[in-house]
Amino acid sequence: MKKNILSLILIVIVCILIVPKELQNDTFYLIKIGESLCKNGISQIDPFSFHNLTYLYPHLILCYLAYFAYSSLSFFGIYLLTIVFTIILGITLFIINNKITKNNLLSLIFTIITIVLLKNFITLRGQIVSYTIFILEYYFLDKLNITNNKRYLIYLFILVLILVNVHVAVYPFFWIMYLPYVGEYLYNKVLKKDTKINIKLIGISFILSFAGGMFSYLGINSYTYLFKTLTNSTTIYISEHQPLILIYNGVIILMFIIMFYIINNKKVLLKDKLLLLGLGIMTLSSNRHKSLLIIFELIIINKYLTKYLTFKYKKVICFFEEKLFNKKNFALSIVIILFLFSPYIIYNINTDYINSSLYPIEAVKYIKNNIDYKNKRIYNFIDFGSYLMLNDIKVYIDSRTDLYTYSYNHYRDIYEEHRQLVYGNIYYEDIFEEYNIDYVLLYKTNIVSTYLKHDKNYTIEYEDDNFILFQRNII
Repeated sequence: MKKNILSLILIVIVCILIVPKELQNDTFYLIKIGESLCKNGISQIDPFSFHNLTYLYPHLILCYLAYFAYSSLSFFGIYLLTIVFTIILGITLFIINNKITKNNLLSLIFTIITIVLLKNFITLRGQIVSYTIFILEYYFLDKLNITNNKRYLIYLFILVLILVNVHVAVYPFFWIMYLPYVGEYLYNKVLKKDTKINIKLIGISFILSFAGGMFSYLGINSYTYLFKTLTNSTTIYISEHQPLILIYNGVIILMFIIMFYIINNKKVLLKDKLLLLGLGIMTLSSNRHKSLLIIFELIIINKYLTKYLTFKYKKVICFFEEKLFNKKNFALSIVIILFLFSPYIIYNINTDYINSSLYPIEAVKYIKNNIDYKNKRIYNFIDFGSYLMLNDIKVYIDSRTDLYTYSYNHYRDIYEEHRQLVYGNIYYEDIFEEYNIDYVLLYKTNIVSTYLKHDKNYTIEYEDDNFILFQRNII
């Protein structure tokens, strides 16, 4: 118990240090939607853009939590909430690793490695919750299959209910986690081998998890949300949806090398091999799945490596474990962690919650103080649309990209329209006239900014080092 507590202390410290203070655009819209939900309830029409589009709520519970944190402690509250979710993720990783391997030291090491490798994915988005859900699903499915204890059916169903109300876009991955069990069962049946897969309980759990989607506000849309995301135009431009380029991902190359070794290892269970193979294919098809490969490959590596090491070097592991958790060495471990993570500490100390080079902080102040913005239409770049939302300025587009695609709104592909305009592929005036745009807020470096500077029908209303606001003077 003492070793577990000390391990958790180290993990909590790492989790706190790894969380970035700087916020990103998706967090802004979570806050604003949460505010709208608390004050006005669920609206069928999106109140934040001037398109009057029908809006679904794929992060319903997270929106409430984000607004509660923000209304309580402003951006510091968001930072704290992200830390809390990261700590929950880290603790869950350690507990599951420890339960699987029964080895405190190696579980601690692998948990810290996993958290560090996930640092670029740590932010207040749905994924910060869904990671924890999938880790628990992996463990509960295994326990359901091994013990035949039906209480794990309840645990898995509860996870589904949380997932579809926090991050419905990844809901189908919950079903994918069942496929390795089905694959191993069918493989053994075809070869007429004995199988340790309780396909009946696994099947019942799958049916329950599938039915769980109806307990979301989205209803039937819970089942189609991801498909629509993968088939609309956003996958062409958004980096996290694009195929992985291995040459730029050294860590993932290493993960694939290790994965091939695991798949060829006869001592590894087929269901674990199939899970890694599936995650490898998913990672190659989309950057966003790198995080899942990291999580589950490290769990599986820990699972089998610990078994091997404890068989061969049990005394050595016990020696290091005893040394780590005496008072002197534990204190030294904290000092070493603080030293190794000092760049993160320094970065957070010298960083604001909002990056003024990415978000138009001063431009928004000018708009709110000098323009009748509630009765004017402002064309904006997608990357800072959510920041305008946060400041009660209605947007042309924001980072809820799905909302602005035809597959969702059945109106028009505003997202594609925007991309073509900011790349200078279509004439800006056609779009501005169609939407009755009064002002245009862009990055100064954007090509459209150059065009507008030379257009006599546009005057510069505001300008700083990074942003420029034009008034459109056509009547």
